[in-house]
Amino acid sequence: MSEQSHKNNQIFKENSANDQLDEVLGNLDKEIETVNKNDVEKKVFMQKDEFIQKKNKLNKKFKDLEWYWKLIKKPILILFGLQVSVYILSLVPGLKLLMVGVFDPLLLLVDFVFFGWIVAEVKLKNNENLWQALVTVFLGGFTLGILVSILKFFWFREYWTIFNLIAEPVFMGLIAVIVGLVAWVFIRRK
Repeated sequence: MSEQSHKNNQIFKENSANDQLDEVLGNLDKEIETVNKNDVEKKVFMQKDEFIQKKNKLNKKFKDLEWYWKLIKKPILILFGLQVSVYILSLVPGLKLLMVGVFDPLLLLVDFVFFGWIVAEVKLKNNENLWQALVTVFLGGFTLGILVSILKFFWFREYWTIFNLIAEPVFMGLIAVIVGLVAWVFIRRK
């Protein structure tokens, strides 16, 4: 009988050990599920908050292209119109030397004034930072460079104008940034 009770005790211990193990594993699974759900929810909401914060930081650095275009459209169209008028007036035989020799180089100074005007508008009217001013003036110079290089491409019809399609926009953009920095320094001193 003692063997039988010993076997029963052993079976009872095995069953209770298995039951206890199942119970512990079940509780552990429940805790893991609740912890994982809470962690996942926290991570999702934290990622959403972090995404919103990163988006806000990015929006502080870059505006929509429409915002930039609204600022540079008028000055760039005026400058391009002046460039076109100089080329058209250079067709008149008596005015060709005056237009090509005097007014064409002076247009670069007029460009400087308009680039400074763009920077002043960004700083004074829109109260933006230096980064916004430089991006705006670079886009203005780049756009003007594209328009002028396309004009030269069709006006001169020479091989150098193909390379000018790349060089002119980059050159005008960099010149615009330099003028923008100088204009920013003058605006900040006031």
